[in-house]
Formats: sequence, C-alpha cells, structure tokens
Amino acid sequence: MLALLQALRGRRRPVTASVLAGMLEVSERTIYRDVAELVSQGAPIEGESGVGYVLRPGLFLPPLMLNNDEIEAIGLGVRYVDQRGDGVLTSAAASALAKIASILSPHARSMAIGIPPDASTSSVASRTPIRTAKAETQTPNRN
Repeated sequence: MLALLQALRGRRRPVTASVLAGMLEVSERTIYRDVAELVSQGAPIEGESGVGYVLRPGLFLPPLMLNNDEIEAIGLGVRYVDQRGDGVLTSAAASALAKIASILSPHARSMAIGIPPDASTSSVASRTPIRTAKAETQTPNRN
C-alpha cells in the first residue's frame, strides 16, 4: 500500500486503476481494494470512475522510501558535491548523507553509499569514501 501511495504522490493528474496496476504489477482489483483500505484509514485519495485517482495534499508519508538505485544515485550526487562544492555545499552534503544513512539498513549503507555497516550515524560524514580518498591524496607520499 505504501507503493500505491508513492505512485499517487508523484502525480498531479488523476491516474487510472489500470495504469496503477501496471506500474505496481498487481491486478486492478488489488488497486480498488487497496485504495478503499487507504481511504478508510484516512488517506486523502479522491477517485472517480473512468477518471482515476488523485492524492490530495495533506498526507504525511515517510519521505525516504528508496530503492538501491535511488540510494546509489543520491550517494553519487553527494560525492560529486563533496568533490566540487564549496564549503557550505560540502557541509550540507555531509549532513544530508548522515540523515539518509540513519534510515538505511546496514547492508544498504555499505552496499550503496560505502559506509561500513558498523558506522554510527554521527560518524558517517567522516567515513565516506570521498572523505577517505581526499585524506589519502592530501597525505604526503612517504616512498
């Protein structure tokens, strides 16, 4: 049902049950049942036969329901800013990464962002691969 809410959340125009069923790889009947259940629980979903469903403003959803590709894309973006941004952006990127890492499973953190599974969220910024690489390149080579 969260996937259904997420699908509706990103739309400005009504979406038919058929389109939603195709997106979520379920039957239209499942969409009808899930929408009815969500409405009974207070979700502000409006729908009209032949027109589709739309999620009205006012529903609070957890903002971070991310798949592995999305996590990796965010991690790459943060790394880019870390390498090329000014001090303010670099600090903001580290803060954002710490927030994202705090909601990820240890496996997702290590796989997608490169943070060791045992890293505490307070030390995330200092353990990112970019920070490690920067420190290594700034350390004089003692060969």
